[in-house]
This record gives sequence, structure tokens and C-alpha cells, in this order.
Amino acid sequence: GLGADIKTFEAFGVYGLSVCTAITVQHESEFERVEWVDVALILEQVEILFRKYTIDVVKIGLIESWQTLGLVVDKLKELRPEVRIIWDPILSASAGFLFHSTIDRNSLLRIAKQCFLLTPNRLEWIRLFGNQIETDVSQSLCNVFLKGGHAKGELAVDVLFTKEETTRFEGLRSSKSKHGTGCVLSAAITAELTFGSDLKTACQQAKDYVTKFITSNNGLLAMSVGGFKRSSNATWRLKSPLLLITQDSPTVSHVEMAKSACRAGAKWIQFRTKGRNLADWKRMALEVKKICDAYGVSFIMNDNVGLAQELGAAGVHLGKTDMPPDEAREILGHKAIIGGTANTM
Repeated sequence: GLGADIKTFEAFGVYGLSVCTAITVQHESEFERVEWVDVALILEQVEILFRKYTIDVVKIGLIESWQTLGLVVDKLKELRPEVRIIWDPILSASAGFLFHSTIDRNSLLRIAKQCFLLTPNRLEWIRLFGNQIETDVSQSLCNVFLKGGHAKGELAVDVLFTKEETTRFEGLRSSKSKHGTGCVLSAAITAELTFGSDLKTACQQAKDYVTKFITSNNGLLAMSVGGFKRSSNATWRLKSPLLLITQDSPTVSHVEMAKSACRAGAKWIQFRTKGRNLADWKRMALEVKKICDAYGVSFIMNDNVGLAQELGAAGVHLGKTDMPPDEAREILGHKAIIGGTANTM
């Protein structure tokens, strides 16, 4: 599950962070057993990540019990009340293992109220809510994206239920079968929401991605879909990374430039300012680096090797009158990225 999530995040150009909740002994066609991670250790993993990063969307998959799920959801809301939680209710493994034989109705309702979106398939919905109508749940608890992969018919129909409307997403049903499509779908929605897409757009992009994912090969385990084309005909983010050099502007701050570029899928931000004293230079660089760290983007300092070292930058860009590259290499070490101005061959 974690492997599928992380690969999906990277295909969407999002830096994924993971918290392990269970160790499974399995492959794609056989499931032997599961060892659950202690809830205290799960919460420790969550806390250290939230201490470092500003996390807007969290996806929850396989988890031991209703009590553990409740504690995790409570902790997420405590650390960041506005965080949007997507819960993919994994109740059984594709290889045939049943995880949760009983449903704690009171815990279910309390947890669902704190979630932004539930992504069950039809079988999971029946086990969770019985014959309760999806629109009733979306009106009183949270948004619901009901997956239609287990239904029959020529079309695979997923349905999004929100307080405002009900939206159908139709696609031709593939003759191929894959394990982990539920993980991939919810991870894809998470990634799109991270980029600022509205929920309907995020669900459409996720469904388009899963369609390509299912047909990527003939086995039960699929490959991540590189070069996937979005519905807007824009090239997939991972294949066209943005590299931004910030600049002094009377109307837009360096931080705003960096944040906009990171949200649009930038992989590299070079902080460039001129005519500043060291204190202002450092303060501004720290602000930009914080944005880069939050999005998992490489932060490059312009000109100043000392500041690059002090702030832990990924590297430095050196102008013609700055420190020679070999001296910078001695200071910053072999892992640092060092660039230089080259106006001619």
C-alpha cells in the first residue's frame, strides 16, 4: 500500500511522506499475515513529520482498529485543524484476507465527521453503512467517492457525493485486473488536492490516471504511469519540471514566487536577490527555503556560499565574480549542486 501511494505521489509530482501502520507478509496473489504497528509508534511518526512540514492533505489506508483510527484522526486534527483527511477504508486484501470483521458504528460516524472524503467501493460501503443512502452520508458526515470497479457492465462508473451535488465519472471497463487500484485512486486524489484542485477535478484526474494504471501491463501489479496526459492536454508534471529563479519585484515577493512555482510542480527554486545587506538576505532566504522544504523542492542559494552552507541549501549558483567553483566544492562537499554563469561556450 505504501509503495503504491509513494509511486503515485511521485507520478503526480508531489513529494509523499509515509507513516507505516502495518507490516504485511504478502505478494500480489497470496496474503499470509499482518503485524500491526503500535499506535504510540504511529503517532510518533505523525508528530515528527508535522513538526517539519506543512501538510495539507493526509490519506489513511490500512489500519488496525477503530480505536487506532480514531486516535490517529484526532492527532492529525490536533496538529493541524484544517488538514483534509482522505480515508480509504481497506477492509480486506485483494488476495483474500479479511481485516475487520466487526463495524463499530459509533466510532465510524465520529471518524467520518472529521474526514474530508471517504473512498469506499460498493462492498466496503455495504459493510460500513448497510443500506444507508450515499447522499445522506455526504450531507451529514463528509464527501463520498464511491468506486464502481466491483460492479458489472461495460462502463466503470464512480460517483462523487457532496453537499452540493452528485457527479458521475464514467469510463470503459478494462478486461485487465490490478491489485492496489483503490490505494492508487485515493493517493491520486490526495495529490491533486495538494496542488489546489477542487474535489471534482481531483476525482476526474484520479480516475483518468487509474484507467491508464490498470492497462499499463498484463500482470496484477502495475507500473506508475509516466507521461500521463491531463485532461487539459498539459504534459504530466513529472515529465516537465519547472525550474524557477526568483527575482526582485515591486509587486510580488520572493516567497510568493516560490510558493506559486512549487504549487505548479516546480522541482528547483533558485533564490536570487541583489543589493541586500546580509541580515535581510538571510531572512528572505530562510523564508523561501521553508516553502521549498514544505514541498520537497531543491533550494539553491545565489552567490553566497557561506549562507548556502549555513542554511543547508541543496547548492549554490556562482556568478563570474563570486567564489571559484573548486573552492565552493571544498566548503559545501561532494553532494552540493554547484552552478555557474556561462554566457559563452
